[in-house]
Amino acid sequence: MEDTAPALTDSTRALGLDDRLHAVLDGLGIEQIADLVVMTEKRLIMTRKLGTPQVREIEAALGRVKLRLGMRPAEVARETPAEPAPAPSETVDAEVAQARHDVLVERDIEALGLPTRTVGALHDGGVDTVRALLALDDDALLALDGIGPKSLQDIKAKLAESGLDRAEEAG
Repeated sequence: MEDTAPALTDSTRALGLDDRLHAVLDGLGIEQIADLVVMTEKRLIMTRKLGTPQVREIEAALGRVKLRLGMRPAEVARETPAEPAPAPSETVDAEVAQARHDVLVERDIEALGLPTRTVGALHDGGVDTVRALLALDDDALLALDGIGPKSLQDIKAKLAESGLDRAEEAG
């Protein structure tokens, strides 16, 4: 099984998890292995849709393919195998980068790994996706109840860690 280890871009179904777990992961918007490995044990349990036994099952499945929960986006990018191509080119690299970007901006803000309080304040303010977060400037974020300078600093750090820039997205 190890010589046919799933790629990070494969569906979570490639991990061999049971159907109930797949339904929960799909409901959370976690469809690819790359979406799953950036989640932490704590964040999965905080969804209130998964308990410790289910998270342990996920961890075991990831361990079998030499992956783990809590990987940073930069680690995921390093672990992602290059797609076989006749010859690498800047165009292909740009298309792959754009595809990864497009997937990331459509994800729930929880995928960024922000503190729970910050995620709650963003959700309460109607900011549910990374795209919606990228559309707001500092003043708009600070105007949301529960978002202060520390939360703003956390948001900027997590976006930068994910390779996203609010200024580029707005421009």
